[in-house]
Amino acid sequence: MGTQDDIRTLLSKESLHYVSHYTSLENLKLICQNQTLRMGQMKNVNDFDELQHQGINIDLQGIDRSDGSKMSNLIDKISSLVSEIYDSYIGVACFSKNNYQDGYITPSDTSFGNNVLWGTYASNLGGAALVFDPDLLKNQIDSYFKNIGSSYTIWSRTIGYTNGSSSRVHIHSFTVAAKDFEEASEEECKALAQRAVASQVESLLFNKREMWAPENEWRIVVISSKKGPHYIPYGNSLKAAIIGPRTVVDPRVIAKTVDFPVLTIGKAGNRPELDLLDPFNMI
Repeated sequence: MGTQDDIRTLLSKESLHYVSHYTSLENLKLICQNQTLRMGQMKNVNDFDELQHQGINIDLQGIDRSDGSKMSNLIDKISSLVSEIYDSYIGVACFSKNNYQDGYITPSDTSFGNNVLWGTYASNLGGAALVFDPDLLKNQIDSYFKNIGSSYTIWSRTIGYTNGSSSRVHIHSFTVAAKDFEEASEEECKALAQRAVASQVESLLFNKREMWAPENEWRIVVISSKKGPHYIPYGNSLKAAIIGPRTVVDPRVIAKTVDFPVLTIGKAGNRPELDLLDPFNMI
């Protein structure tokens, strides 16, 4: 159950590096039952620009082009491998970060006070915002991939937003050298495709159109040698669950089943910004 101390903690400057993951009550239940956070796959994202990599540039320098069928098969093989890596071997976890500038901190300054995300991802104010310490969460992800014996690379940072449309195609295209794949084994080809995608992750997955800027997104991306999806034990990185005002479940019921603070969020008087409410005083 949340207390006024929990509220003060979440509105302190020390916690402003926290990030929030918005979700439905159904997903909240699964997350709490399993004590894991699912890393999404690129084939399931909701941004058309990220749904596919929008082009594989295959450099044919050094390839014998006299055998058209052989060259065509090689191109198909490379395209298929790169697409598989992009779709199934990348794990992504998306959050909102705070937009606090200076002065008195209100919930609307924080990562869990984003009106856009409450409406889009948290069942139109009927879901929840899960508040994480990103440093502790990165440690949990790091430990998970080490424990499953996977080779992996991890990135994390705030999304950059791009004004204009033409830059997106450029951002999402990348080049692989067909010559590298020609004599390689299947395992070597997979590793080559993985390295090709990994070399472009910064431009591929940390830039979005300006229309997404209100999400104020912070993201963790992992490319692993193990196919996803991956379910990450969140450990002590989950700091609180903020329950929306339109939830159909009493937050006090949720609070009895978890070991982190559960708080509610609503509107104080006629002010448009969000404010935390003490669940002990809920109607």
